[in-house]
Amino acid sequence: MLPIGLLRSAIDTPVLVELKSGETYNGILASIDTWMNMTLSNVTYTVKGGNEFWSIPEIYIRGNSVKFFQIPESIIDVVKESHAKRARANTSSKSQFQSSSNHHYQNQSGSYAYSNRGRGRGAAGGGSRGGRGGGASRGGRSGNRSDPRSQTE
Repeated sequence: MLPIGLLRSAIDTPVLVELKSGETYNGILASIDTWMNMTLSNVTYTVKGGNEFWSIPEIYIRGNSVKFFQIPESIIDVVKESHAKRARANTSSKSQFQSSSNHHYQNQSGSYAYSNRGRGRGAAGGGSRGGRGGGASRGGRSGNRSDPRSQTE
């Protein structure tokens, strides 16, 4: 699981955030975005040396300044369980999808093989990527003698 998914599941729980500058913030994670910018509420701020403490009602922290993030172990366990359930569900649905796919077929030995069905027109149309091509019969330059651009003086 990506760290941002884990952190989103920790919303409304107490967290500890240490910045690259050495400052620490203990508080309730109120919100977090995809760049790990976060808002904490009911915060206790500690300076780098640990000598001074302040209580702050709410603070916004930029994600690129975060060095360390600590969340409760219970959140990690819940996320692991939900991730395992999702993986089991995806495995069962993936096997159903493979049997109905247009681009794979099951050969006699039981393994899946690739087919070119639905993959364009192939080499005759203009290369292996399909398309109309540029041959003389399609209005291209090769072999077209009536085109004044192809004549040399």
